[in-house]
Amino acid sequence: MNQIFYTVQPGDTLYQIANRWAIPLETLIIANNIKAPYVIYPGVQLSMPPGDYCYRIKAGDTIYNISKNFKVPMAAIIEANNIRPPYSIKQDDVIIVPPGVTFYVVQPGDTLWNIAQRYNTQVDLIREANQISSQNLSIGKKLKVPYFVPSGHGKVAYTSIVDGKYT
Repeated sequence: MNQIFYTVQPGDTLYQIANRWAIPLETLIIANNIKAPYVIYPGVQLSMPPGDYCYRIKAGDTIYNISKNFKVPMAAIIEANNIRPPYSIKQDDVIIVPPGVTFYVVQPGDTLWNIAQRYNTQVDLIREANQISSQNLSIGKKLKVPYFVPSGHGKVAYTSIVDGKYT
């Protein structure tokens, strides 16, 4: 399974993002190896814990305004729900609003090693998922970043529902 990424928007805080997606703040922090003082910047991509994020369509909703409210690309909503042109939605339908996109966009200075470290995975898994044979990465390249289940000691971020509440 590949990770899902949310791109931080101006004015976002970790607390707001965790609250918007109904996930524990600590889970978001651990999933992204964010160190104190827990500062994020617009344009940074955060790995979002897996899950389905459902939304019931209200009167007057459009894919555009849902994408603006949740701050995710319209294309991500369209793809997650297999919506076809003319991209219409109906009141009371329930759709999945994914937390972002299924790829990481390579930034200046990125290496396979630092991407793997940041998202708690392994270089070999990133290479295999993207059929990469060299160390060279092109800025702007879209990478799939697979989840890796570690063994041994350390923190693992997860989200589960107990008695209807996220833990």
